[in-house]
Amino acid sequence: MRRAVLLTLVLLNVGGCAKTTWHRSGSTEQDLASDSEACQRDAGQSGYYGILAGPANMRDFQERCLRARGWTAQTD
Repeated sequence: MRRAVLLTLVLLNVGGCAKTTWHRSGSTEQDLASDSEACQRDAGQSGYYGILAGPANMRDFQERCLRARGWTAQTD
C-alpha cells in the first residue's frame, strides 16, 4: 500500500517544481491515501491512458477524481 501511495504522490507532483497539497476539512493523511489509491485503481480500469499522453492523462484523472471526492488542491 505504501508503494501505491508513493506512486500517487509522485504522479501528482510530476508537473513541475510546484508542490501540490490536497486538503479536505476534517480529513486525515490516511483519508487522502485511501482516496488516492481508489482513484488510481479507477484510473487503471478506465482505459484513460494513451501511449504518448499516459502520464498527463493519469495526473488529470487523479486530480479530477480527488476533487470529485471533496478534496481541494493548493499549489505552493
